[in-house]
Amino acid sequence: MKIKASKSLICEATIGALGALCFGLTCAALNTTKEFAIVDMEWCKGETDIFDCPKSQLFAGLSNGSTFLGAAFGSLLIGLSGKIGRRVTLMVINWFFVVGSVLSASSVHFAMLFLGRLISGFGIGLAGIIPVFLVEICHPKQRKYFAVIYQLFITFGLLISAGWQLAHGRVVTNCVGTDQFKLTTWDRFVWRSTQFLPVVCCVAALILIHFVVPFDTPYELISKGKTEEAREVIEKLHGKEEVDEVYDEFDRDQEIAKSTPSIPLLSALKNPKYRKVIIHAFVLAAIQQLVGITILTSNVTKIFIKVMGRTYNSTLASSSMFLVNFVATVVLTFVIGKFGRKTFLVWGMGFSTFFMALSSFSKPIGKEASWVPVVSSIGSFGFIIGFAFGLGGIVWVYLSEVFASEYRDGALSVAVFINWLCASLTLIASEFLISYSEVLVSIILFVFSLFGLVYVIVFIKETKGVPIGKAYD
Repeated sequence: MKIKASKSLICEATIGALGALCFGLTCAALNTTKEFAIVDMEWCKGETDIFDCPKSQLFAGLSNGSTFLGAAFGSLLIGLSGKIGRRVTLMVINWFFVVGSVLSASSVHFAMLFLGRLISGFGIGLAGIIPVFLVEICHPKQRKYFAVIYQLFITFGLLISAGWQLAHGRVVTNCVGTDQFKLTTWDRFVWRSTQFLPVVCCVAALILIHFVVPFDTPYELISKGKTEEAREVIEKLHGKEEVDEVYDEFDRDQEIAKSTPSIPLLSALKNPKYRKVIIHAFVLAAIQQLVGITILTSNVTKIFIKVMGRTYNSTLASSSMFLVNFVATVVLTFVIGKFGRKTFLVWGMGFSTFFMALSSFSKPIGKEASWVPVVSSIGSFGFIIGFAFGLGGIVWVYLSEVFASEYRDGALSVAVFINWLCASLTLIASEFLISYSEVLVSIILFVFSLFGLVYVIVFIKETKGVPIGKAYD
């Protein structure tokens, strides 16, 4: 089917894309700039290293981890979207990002940065509703195109943030020649503007929500019995000739939803039929973070500096990983429908586990050999590619298909909570462990990757081509 891109549909899709972009911009906002922020706020004043000390490890770990802790609790608010509406929810998401980003960008001490990133984290968690919003505005025959917008723009946001942070043009060192290292006005501008970038996207999104497309989704309007209003919105989005087809499809979905009894998550867990599905899905949600993707995206510069030395080239190499991640995600959008979900998970995780082994064991084996940095870098890039095709691109598609409709909302909300909680805990712990031994961190992540691969092969069932919620029947 040829996609018809009306002005209203483009604007609605743009709102969703901007929300995903804010997600990516926020996640990577303390990557290369983190050490400049540490120096600016003098967390290591008087220490041997001006950018790495016990205090900075604690504060940086908590500041980064607070984003994902906020996301964990923000995800629990997803259920409110059905009561307050998608439009209001999208406004709340954007205001979370605005307030959090402004606080982070203007921080003068740890508490402000921690609180700012915590508030932004609520926006990230609540942004889990964006894929649902995109499905509710698109033509049923266009869903495979709209399904990729969310993940694609998250990775694009990561790439933009990493690219802008390269504007520092240098790395933090204890001294420059014989002089002590000093922050420039440009350094302060770059690290603070990195925190502020989501605000630009949010302002654009809020303008669109308030003034360009100030209406609820057709799906919501039909559920409220506002038939005529729903048909008017469908016409604005897809054209007059598509009104009947889109309306009938959405109306049919609503009838099915109303005829299906809702089961509380705790009750579903008591049912052996549902319990197995829920437990396996929760483990999969945890594995996605335990393999270390959040550690890698948040500490990739620090890891590459450990491997390649404290040079700007290590910063360039680390930032290029975000480009690899974005390109891999773009490729995935064209092939995701060709193979099964489990197939992608197994091959993607197998690929990433193999390359994680290269990264984990090259230094213990090679010690100071010249080939070690090369092999470690190849391992990190390979891991990113495997993750993009496996756990990164497939997990949320899988979770949207594996839960039965009776308990889907509750189970999905908790799965998101588990995912972000694991991200927060692993990230906070990594700040200390990487400074102690990046090899130890890599080996731990390899063990989780290997465990995840075996778990998926043994326990995870295919959902492609299977009715929703029936994979384990």
